[in-house]
Amino acid sequence: MYQTVHEHIGSMERENPGSSNNSACVRLHFLETTDSRRYNLPAVEENAVVLPGPGEATDHQDIILQHKAGPLKRIYETNPAYAPLHYVLLFPRGELGWHCRIKYANNEGSRSDAEQDESETSKRKYISQMEYYAYQIHHRKSEFESSHLFMAKNLFQQYIVDAFAQID
Repeated sequence: MYQTVHEHIGSMERENPGSSNNSACVRLHFLETTDSRRYNLPAVEENAVVLPGPGEATDHQDIILQHKAGPLKRIYETNPAYAPLHYVLLFPRGELGWHCRIKYANNEGSRSDAEQDESETSKRKYISQMEYYAYQIHHRKSEFESSHLFMAKNLFQQYIVDAFAQID
């Protein structure tokens, strides 16, 4: 897959020379009238998120895919393919991320059927984003699958910051 993507980008650059000069610039400005202890500019490179205040419009961090001979496709933050597309190194096999239809696991034998039927009608059936990410970042010593996230260092921190922004 990675070779194909690399080749596709190379062919796009050959077909449209000079069109790859699209660059974005983000600047943080410090206003002298604000409290410098609270609203200071970053002094070191670190992962952070800028959340809009109440009543402010929010922009989504969607991924736009272009099919080789087709139209563009938008992948929203709530799409289960968002995390593996955005964090390819963390999810190299394309494991799906959170979506709104992930049901709670049924631990058979933990409760009787009557208790389970009663509790299912009074509780939610699907896990929330917060519960999903809490499970993802819970370190389990016996599984390599869970510990590889912690080995990613700054990329893992960025994943956590993005997860926090999505939950909020």
